[in-house]
Amino acid sequence: MEAGARLESLEERKRVDGKIILIFKISIILIFTFSIFNLLIRGVPAILTSINVVLNGLTLAFFLTGLVSWYYYGKKHIIGYRKLFFYILMLIVLISLIFLSALFIQYRGLDVIVFDTRVALRVETFIIGLISSVLGLNLIYFFLLVMGFGIVGLLSAVIRASTPKLLEDIKGITKNLDAETKDEDIALYLKCRVIAWLFAIPPYLDTVTLSVKKPARDIKFPKDKFKTAIMWEVFLCLILAVNISLNPILLEHFSLNELFSITSSLAIFIPMIVLPWFVFLKLEAEIDGPARDFNLYEGMKNRVLSLLVATGTIITFVRLSYGRIDPRIFVVSLLGYLFGILILTVLYTFVYFNHFWEDLINDVYRSLESEDSIR
Repeated sequence: MEAGARLESLEERKRVDGKIILIFKISIILIFTFSIFNLLIRGVPAILTSINVVLNGLTLAFFLTGLVSWYYYGKKHIIGYRKLFFYILMLIVLISLIFLSALFIQYRGLDVIVFDTRVALRVETFIIGLISSVLGLNLIYFFLLVMGFGIVGLLSAVIRASTPKLLEDIKGITKNLDAETKDEDIALYLKCRVIAWLFAIPPYLDTVTLSVKKPARDIKFPKDKFKTAIMWEVFLCLILAVNISLNPILLEHFSLNELFSITSSLAIFIPMIVLPWFVFLKLEAEIDGPARDFNLYEGMKNRVLSLLVATGTIITFVRLSYGRIDPRIFVVSLLGYLFGILILTVLYTFVYFNHFWEDLINDVYRSLESEDSIR
């Protein structure tokens, strides 16, 4: 049966989710076992080396998981890839032309654009460089795309399995956050306390009034949600970069380039934080309030924002880091970081909304409907 065509029911998608999670677990175990064994042979590694081993191991695990995820979900999409691939190829060619032209003008002189016997070799080198650059960027694009399927496929599997139970737990917060539950079942009490904190649910609300609405089908690609998600992802990646790269304690032990390298690796997980918000937005999950209803999407978004955005902390970091780093080097490094992050967030967010979004939302709602617990 053709890949992608077999996933016509919730049960089939749950079976695929199990495979994706299993492949990820096996990949993590094998990769980290090999990495730890390799590090032990070489001796005790530096902190930066250990961090890079962990992050590179996760990257490879996501790529291997992505191969499975792409097999099952790659052909199920809203926007086809023929036109998209053409635009991406043109973009890659344009980037390659700009990059190689800048190199040749800087290191070979402006005469490289004149074709005669004296510069024939330079033009030939330029063409070979262009072809190599295009092929190399296409390989990078393929790797990032497959890794995106791994990240989003794993995220979707977790959302599909956990969101119905999470909404049930939210509905029971008011009942379980009392002295009786604290005495009889401390684990349940603490779990509800954490969930209430995570979604920033005010204590005066009666969570039993939690309700969701049947999601309307997205016939077209959800551009508004796509753009909103990218905006939040890039913004949070920027805050993450400032908090890490300007941290005076970290600057004592790492160079600016090393900190941006770590930040770039960590930033690939930002979409895994942001994209689940939109499930609650699409379901219009709300708790009745005295003046207006409390929206879980807004609550979760505000909580994450409050954790990452501490204006006083950022200003303090900037002041303490002033003089330790060259502002020009910092700005150039930050712009390069944001350029790379923008490419990744656009790619991963597109995979999420183009391949997984519609079925994921409907599956979550069907699970709630079958359990008859939330209306």
